[in-house]
Amino acid sequence: MKAACHSSLEPIKDLREALRRSTQQIYHFFKPHQYQVIGTLEDIKDPDIVMVVADAYRVMRLIKAYAWKTGELVHAIAGSGWCTNSFPHVYKTKTMTYTMGAEISRVLMNLDPGEMYCFIHYNLLPLVVDNYKNIQTGLEM
Repeated sequence: MKAACHSSLEPIKDLREALRRSTQQIYHFFKPHQYQVIGTLEDIKDPDIVMVVADAYRVMRLIKAYAWKTGELVHAIAGSGWCTNSFPHVYKTKTMTYTMGAEISRVLMNLDPGEMYCFIHYNLLPLVVDNYKNIQTGLEM
């Protein structure tokens, strides 16, 4: 009997195996949360996470505002359900991430083809906003 093993470059033929492997890479919380409140920044008191929907250029500037001030890279998350990946990652690491989203989320939120999501831990929001204006590109928008 041969044991099945997959290198990171070898395609997986079984969809269940691919889903299992991607799910293993997601942060899991064993403390149950009873609800998730979604609303505008003005309407939510002390949110944990801020989700920004913007074009790629503006998301790039948000990322640079964080990275150039902290020296930390911002990693994208994609491949499975974006909400099950992005929210837990930012909540657990208290950093930020970005993603293109999933097809259904893009349709439901009526995103334009060039728009994407950026998730920022609320504690970082002042740092990102304060440094956003300092990002020099040489371009005038």
